[in-house]
Amino acid sequence: MKTQLKSLLCLAALGGTMGFAPALFAQAELMPEGEIVGAGDDDVVGWNPSLAATGTINWISNSNVIGQVEGSSFLFGFGVTGGVDYVNGAHLWRNSLNISQSWAKTPVLESFVKNNDVLDFTTGYYYFFLDWAGAFGELNVSTSILQAEAITADPVTYEIKSTGTTPTLSTTTTDALKIADPLQPLTLSESIGLFAEPLQSDALNISLRLGVGGRQTFAEGVLINTDNADTADIIEMQELGDVSQIGAEFFAGLTGKLDEGRLAYHAGGAVLFPFINNDPFERSASDLTRVAIEAGATVNVFSWMSLVYDGKYTIDPQLFPKGEEVNQFQNSLLLTFTYTLIDRKAGIKALKAEAEANAAKKKEEEAKKAAADAEKKKAEAEKKKADDAKAAQDKKAEEERLKAEAEAKKAEEAAQKAAEEAQKAKEEAEKAKDAVPPKP
Repeated sequence: MKTQLKSLLCLAALGGTMGFAPALFAQAELMPEGEIVGAGDDDVVGWNPSLAATGTINWISNSNVIGQVEGSSFLFGFGVTGGVDYVNGAHLWRNSLNISQSWAKTPVLESFVKNNDVLDFTTGYYYFFLDWAGAFGELNVSTSILQAEAITADPVTYEIKSTGTTPTLSTTTTDALKIADPLQPLTLSESIGLFAEPLQSDALNISLRLGVGGRQTFAEGVLINTDNADTADIIEMQELGDVSQIGAEFFAGLTGKLDEGRLAYHAGGAVLFPFINNDPFERSASDLTRVAIEAGATVNVFSWMSLVYDGKYTIDPQLFPKGEEVNQFQNSLLLTFTYTLIDRKAGIKALKAEAEANAAKKKEEEAKKAAADAEKKKAEAEKKKADDAKAAQDKKAEEERLKAEAEAKKAEEAAQKAAEEAQKAKEEAEKAKDAVPPKP
């Protein structure tokens, strides 16, 4: 029976070689994705979307081949990777979504078996105090979409150990043991703190983060294989429980691109010191310290095909009962075929072209408006000048009219005075005439 189960592990290795690497344990994602890049002088304000689809297919048929299992093996899978970033000066809002699914069939098992099942979403806000440093807040959701089963060709006896400080044992015999429900395990990861990228270049980019992290892994009822080689007819399984942690978090990593971008690499390590946790075994925070180390490289053979290596080493004690902690190692080599549905770079170019066109149009409209305003001001100035000239002319005419009226009035008054004086003189002459006695 154990030989049959080992054949499934070989099948998983096949999936890791040509498709998607299987997730071995329920764990929180401690490793941030890539460097953080804010708005530069050439960037434009707005949304920058990206979307790509990946596919994998592998078929092997053996007939009378020495050292190989007789029959056909088949593996196929698909993936969707996308996201949308919003850039505005010192503000960056990044969102990413990754879905990976694959199934495989071997001569040992006639039915297709789920080989990989990942749903991962991350959203994060970053504020840049400087071009290379700032504050951040992130939320990550990671889970599996479909139910997971341990499939064997013949029924196998499993001994299942429950979680908790006083575990119980139960046994079951089946050829399809459910090890996780859909959307199990579900891990939520929250981080807040400061980030810095003191060295930024295409060949080498150094990233540092320090802050507070929270992790909630909902894994109650999920089973993992803890088989004891000494029990030949029984496969031991361990039930997991829910995990909650809050603690200090630190990350250091580096990324880079060489050979004109055809070779990209990354490496880094993260540590979470969970001073708040729900460990039923009351282990200390130092005993529950979680460590994740990751390194990988991508060789872009063509724009649509890449060879990707990724290795992860994780220490996550609280997922396991006290005294039964195991370290997790995942090693994968993938040949991926990618079809880009929405190219972020092309989107940025389009945004820049649109921004330049809008800027030119705005500049042209402003020039036309300025010319129209100048013409309007010129017309207003000429009208004002004409109005002022007319007002001055009217004022002069009014002054001349008033002057003429005043002179006429003055002449009339002078004439009237002269007439009065003449009348007075006449009267005096008459009076004088009457006063002279007549001659004898």
